[in-house]
Amino acid sequence: MIIKTLHIEGFGKFTQKTIDFSTGLNLIEGLNESGKSTIHAFIEAMLYGFIDPLKSRKTLLDKHQKYAPKNQTHYGGALIIAHQGKDYRITRNLKKGVKNPVEITLENTGETITDTLDIHPEHKLPDIGKWLDLPYLVYVNTLSVSQDELGLNANLENDLISRLQSLDATASLSLDTNRALKELEKQRNAIGTDHPSSKKPYKETLDQLARLSDERRRLIENHEARLHDKAVLEEKKEHLKEKEVTLQRLNTHLAQQENQRRRDRFKKIATLHETLMQNEKALNALADVKDFKTEDLEHYREAIFYLEQTTLQGERIETKKTQLNEKYRELMASLPQETPVSLDTLEADIKAYQKQQSIYHETTYESLKKQYETWKKKQAKYTRKLQRLATLKKLKKRYLITLFVIVYATLGKAFIDFKKKRLIAKYATLETAYQKQEA
Repeated sequence: MIIKTLHIEGFGKFTQKTIDFSTGLNLIEGLNESGKSTIHAFIEAMLYGFIDPLKSRKTLLDKHQKYAPKNQTHYGGALIIAHQGKDYRITRNLKKGVKNPVEITLENTGETITDTLDIHPEHKLPDIGKWLDLPYLVYVNTLSVSQDELGLNANLENDLISRLQSLDATASLSLDTNRALKELEKQRNAIGTDHPSSKKPYKETLDQLARLSDERRRLIENHEARLHDKAVLEEKKEHLKEKEVTLQRLNTHLAQQENQRRRDRFKKIATLHETLMQNEKALNALADVKDFKTEDLEHYREAIFYLEQTTLQGERIETKKTQLNEKYRELMASLPQETPVSLDTLEADIKAYQKQQSIYHETTYESLKKQYETWKKKQAKYTRKLQRLATLKKLKKRYLITLFVIVYATLGKAFIDFKKKRLIAKYATLETAYQKQEA
């Protein structure tokens, strides 16, 4: 601790007095009754508050009344010190009955640290002596030496040495070295040593410390094991959360797929319904051929074959007619020029030939032509019936495909429901395992 500045608001003969100290040794000099002892007492009052350390209750020393200013409203001040590399301001109000007489703040920031100090068990105020590692009795018996206590005689040096050696608090303010040594020896014997056969408090404390060390090591190991288990559980928890997210995503995906399947299925059913309606209309249009028999088909095929044969026969007759005309012309060309040919005979022959040709044409060709036209009409009729039968077969095939699609869609939905139930069961198993591990 280094005292850097003191500010007296009201103390003894001083009012609103500030004194700054420089680094190193500082000397305050003055005439008698100039206030040197007052400044010395002010430093003690700012640090310890003139409280008697030997009383179990809060009792003020006589100095408190001695330095109280007369006709002044302020009794106290502030002390700026350097401690552990930081500057602190100790402000104390020495008036009686003040609720919070002491405040300690950081000089640079103004932050208060009063609440961080330990409370003195007797006077219930912040223990500045413990904070500075300088109890009051150590301070008054070593660092604080007044002129009245030392005297101006040849024993000054011995008295200073005796006070510097008396660093422990006792019931007297004037402890000597011999009594202190005897007291320390007595206390050492009472404490004992670390000998294995010793039953004194020191040996018992060492044994207890060893047991506590073992217990601490065991607790640390258990704590590390718990931390490891906690880390494993956290990892499993994160993994389970990922599984939950995945399951939710799968459920959403399944729901979307299910909705899409339902829409597709609805569209297919609507299309199939439309197709069925069209097929039904087509079936109604084919009502006149639904009783068509196989025997009629055979007769139809025979008629077609006979018509084709008749057509071929007509073509052969036409060919034969052309050949006869050619032979006739050749015959006419081969007749000698001098052979007289009667015109009447020739005309009679031509008429006879034309008559014969006309009769043949009327009896054969026209008859075949009429039969051909009749069978051609029957062919067109049976052709339409065959086309309707083919259409009926196609409609039957489409109807069977429609039934198959409907059955397949129904089985697909059942399979999806089964997979969804399996996923839900797996999620419930993982949740139960996680709860057991966490318990």
